[in-house]
Amino acid sequence: MNMPETTALVKRFTKEIRSLDMTPKEQAAFYRMLGERLSLSHHLRPESVAAVMDKPKLPETAPELFAQRVDSREKIIPFLQRVYGSWLGRGFTRNHLSDLDKQAYVAFKNHLYYHGDTGGLNFPTIDEQIDHDFERLTEFDDDASKQELEGEIVALRRIHHFLQSRGKSGD
Repeated sequence: MNMPETTALVKRFTKEIRSLDMTPKEQAAFYRMLGERLSLSHHLRPESVAAVMDKPKLPETAPELFAQRVDSREKIIPFLQRVYGSWLGRGFTRNHLSDLDKQAYVAFKNHLYYHGDTGGLNFPTIDEQIDHDFERLTEFDDDASKQELEGEIVALRRIHHFLQSRGKSGD
């Protein structure tokens, strides 16, 4: 098969897939099944789990520091919405904020202490995020999903132990 034929086949296949009315869960199952049938599931695992969890890549450095904000009167909740809004509710936890910007974290903790709420933000603790992720993963209760997720857990444990043995786990 030459390149133009392959391109035409891929375009037709893509058009057919887009015409299907599938939920995100059904899409994930479809792509996982397709990967298995094509013997490509080893390439699809991390991406399929990431798609299922709907988590973007989290920032490694603070996009903007709370102490250096342009408007020094800006409160912590509007600051978090403005700077971290695209990550809130998608895997960004209070622990991440603590690692990126200590002053913003302290300001948020003070807000919680004095106001008793998160100001309407979906901004969980790490424990709350783990509980939420676990709940979402349990929705994928077919045997293929369980085996895939168990394989991912084993792989992540190996990586963690490897990094720990090299002193690079960050603990």
